Amino acid sequence: MPDQRESELASLIVELAKIEANQHEAKKLMKETVEDIREQIQRLAAEIDARAAAEVSDINAAISDLTREGRALQASLGDPAAQRRFDEITQTLTSLQASIDEKLFAVST
Repeated sequence: MPDQRESELASLIVELAKIEANQHEAKKLMKETVEDIREQIQRLAAEIDARAAAEVSDINAAISDLTREGRALQASLGDPAAQRRFDEITQTLTSLQASIDEKLFAVST
């Protein structure tokens, strides 16, 4: 009888070793998969950033120019023409910001 038990125990030990080996392999594959996914996410994020920058770079430049012009006009806001131009700049900046928001939303979807 002890020989049969020893044989069963040896068989169970072999099966346990196989299970442990499979677990080790599964963990290794999972780690590789997670790393692959992480790399894909980083690549996609870089692509989205580049697309976003390309979409709004001209608008950002226009916003910068208009902001500088608006700041220069602040000193002469008592002049009706300067006030009108300042108001136009304010409206245009609001419109450009909305355009940026739309473009960035489109890039992100």
